[in-house]
Amino acid sequence: MNEITLLPTKLNSIFRIRELFHIHSYYYTPQFVFNGECHAPWEFVFVQSGRVVVETADSRYILKEGTAILHKPHEFHKIKADNTSCYLFIITFSTDNDPLLMPVADRPLHADETAKNYILNIIADGTSLVADKMQFSDQNKANPVPFAAEQTVKNLLELLCLRLLRQNTADPDSQSSAQPSTDNALVLSVLKIIEKNICEKISLDFIAKQVGYSVSRISSVFKTYTGMSVIDYYIRQRIRKAQELIFENKHSFQEISDAMNFDSVQYFSWQFKKITGMSPSQYRNITKSGASFYDVRLGK
Repeated sequence: MNEITLLPTKLNSIFRIRELFHIHSYYYTPQFVFNGECHAPWEFVFVQSGRVVVETADSRYILKEGTAILHKPHEFHKIKADNTSCYLFIITFSTDNDPLLMPVADRPLHADETAKNYILNIIADGTSLVADKMQFSDQNKANPVPFAAEQTVKNLLELLCLRLLRQNTADPDSQSSAQPSTDNALVLSVLKIIEKNICEKISLDFIAKQVGYSVSRISSVFKTYTGMSVIDYYIRQRIRKAQELIFENKHSFQEISDAMNFDSVQYFSWQFKKITGMSPSQYRNITKSGASFYDVRLGK
């Protein structure tokens, strides 16, 4: 048998993550305000749900669900909830090539479905890595570090940064041709129907009849644009509305469940915890106590 010689292709890296500092999954109540800080590492902020206002010395942005911002090293920045409940992921890290990230620093960034998956996996593996750094050393005992977590988080963070560079510095003309105006209009129509019927039980068939497209068409376009299914988005918006009602502290959980047309208060509680990471009772206790944020993954 003759052995052949294969010619290798050298794979160079232009960008590396050097260190991971903190990972947080924060739940902000509508009145949350953080007056600001600055530090040497980069800070990545992703809005999983809700809406926040972020400020630097030179800019002020409102970040909505599915958007992010990357604060550059040593820049003062602050954040507050925009009068609504919010769920955020915050990751701080250092790199060996800071200039590479400057084109996407301190401006709103769109995170597509692939980027969102990177973020969720970074949170899943990374929290256990930095738990003792965040003064919750018991977290490591409850959640052992997954196999190869350090390399997984490092690789995913590098991929996330590179993807954000690709997605947010592309030619605008190429993006407009890939996202026809008819699809934009369809997604906006679905969002308006959900908002109008937020306290009702609606189905995909109902939405399809309202907008005049098939269920399959609506489902495909909506997920492409938002990264989630129509029903998942609809449920999240219902829970967001329920959070506002709990925050008012005028209604029982049964009344809120009935007002939002959930099948039962038990189902409402299950959906609430699935989406927010806490039970309705926990959320009410936090808002009543005056606390303005909650670390979801660490339970603090």
